[in-house]
Amino acid sequence: MSQFSESDFGANDYSTARPDYPPNFYDFLSRYHSGYNSQLVDVGCGPGTATFQLVKWLPEFSKITGTDLSPPMISKASELATRASKTSQQEDSQGKQIEFHVSSSTDFSFLQGKSCDMITAAECAHWFDFNAFQSAAAETLSAHGTIAIWGYIDSVLERYPDTDALMLDLQYGDDKLGPYWDQPGRDILRGLLQDRHLDPTLYERIQESHVVARELTSAATQDFPLRITKEMPLSRYLAYLKTCSAYHAWKKDPQNRDSPDPCDELIATIQKMHPELKDLNYKVRVLWSSFYKVGTRRA
Repeated sequence: MSQFSESDFGANDYSTARPDYPPNFYDFLSRYHSGYNSQLVDVGCGPGTATFQLVKWLPEFSKITGTDLSPPMISKASELATRASKTSQQEDSQGKQIEFHVSSSTDFSFLQGKSCDMITAAECAHWFDFNAFQSAAAETLSAHGTIAIWGYIDSVLERYPDTDALMLDLQYGDDKLGPYWDQPGRDILRGLLQDRHLDPTLYERIQESHVVARELTSAATQDFPLRITKEMPLSRYLAYLKTCSAYHAWKKDPQNRDSPDPCDELIATIQKMHPELKDLNYKVRVLWSSFYKVGTRRA
């Protein structure tokens, strides 16, 4: 996670290349939530990927605050919020509803002692001290407030299952990006946080679920609310691969200065296997494994 806080980390590329979360999932959150609708805090918000979507899809909340430890990410999120407030056709609602703070996952002091009604953590909880986070969240949430944690990992190309092993080798191969992941966070996420659970003494109505990317092609997963898929040009997928922290660390390692770029090599190999992909504008559908956990603070 430390790479995300470095001043030269590409927060803009991260913001534009990463997938959006599906509207169905926000509808699920809205229906699940049984508390008040005043303040929502999106922890580990990065450049505001989920935060801006929460503003759009959960309009019942009057104020939404994004927090992150990374100053570059918060700077990018604040820039996007300012831009949205100037161009919004909704009476500048985004600019009025949303703000960002540099803050840790357990520090809610910016609320100045007030409670909030929902706390979200998208694609970040694997970096946290999970129990410290859920305890701090329970102390901050109002009665019947909601905690919602979700994330995704390990993309595959829907129409090209013969490339799955190559994808995994890029991410975890000892001669590729494998040694450059911050641990144990990456392994926790790779396991879809199945060994991290919401505490039933703090929360009730707990739901925890996950899906593996290839399962998304099955009719049995059609009702899973967090189906993360995205159609994009192959060039954009290459840009996505280069947004991960391990790639950033690989690039900064002096011993790799004259080494072939592992992401470029992967795409070149895939293009040899499937000639239609030699056109970087060719669109591919990408699927991700994902998980979510939700709970209601006990009154």
